[in-house]
Amino acid sequence: MENEVVLTTKDGVKLYGSYFQTGNPKDPAVVLLHMMPADRKSWYEFQKKLKDAGFQSLAIDLRGHGKSLQKNDQEIDYKSFTDKEQQEKIFDVEASVDFFESKGILKQDISLVGASIGANLALWYQSENPEIKASVLLSPGLDYRGVTTEDKIKKLSDDQFVLFASGGDKDSYSRETVKKLFEIKEAKKDLQIFEDAEHGTNIFKSHPEFEEYIINKLKEIYK
Repeated sequence: MENEVVLTTKDGVKLYGSYFQTGNPKDPAVVLLHMMPADRKSWYEFQKKLKDAGFQSLAIDLRGHGKSLQKNDQEIDYKSFTDKEQQEKIFDVEASVDFFESKGILKQDISLVGASIGANLALWYQSENPEIKASVLLSPGLDYRGVTTEDKIKKLSDDQFVLFASGGDKDSYSRETVKKLFEIKEAKKDLQIFEDAEHGTNIFKSHPEFEEYIINKLKEIYK
């Protein structure tokens, strides 16, 4: 079952999200963070598969994207964001996790899946919340608009799992990024590079089987 939800961040942004429920309100949950210039719809097919596998999920329109275009009653658009405003998207991640916590889901039962800047945001949040046991990073970068990863990966505990993924020549910056981050992370990690794939959630277009691969990894941790 899919519902549209509206959240408000601590700095006054109205976020719209697609919430996929399962039959059990205590099932583990997944927060999905899209890339630029995409929106939450880029996760729709993956959300259906997560639901079938017993995972609740919430895909949000990050601030300035999709329907999330108001902050304190002022119009916002990611195209005009400063780096500082891009970095404030971390508040969107916090609001999404809070959404599940308000439903009684513990942080230890919430994972994060992000693409491009969404991947960087997922890692950032995970690095500051050791209860988050797993993240999946599709085409992260070392620095997207000041949202950095090399410093964040060093803060993870050995018990926190990260699945790194990138495309190939058309995703070369992220391919080199995931190789570097993978070397820094010492334990509980996985690396998948798809040489014929493109950036972020576009990996799913050429490798739809990767969606099931991710789900199986999450099952190992949360089921």
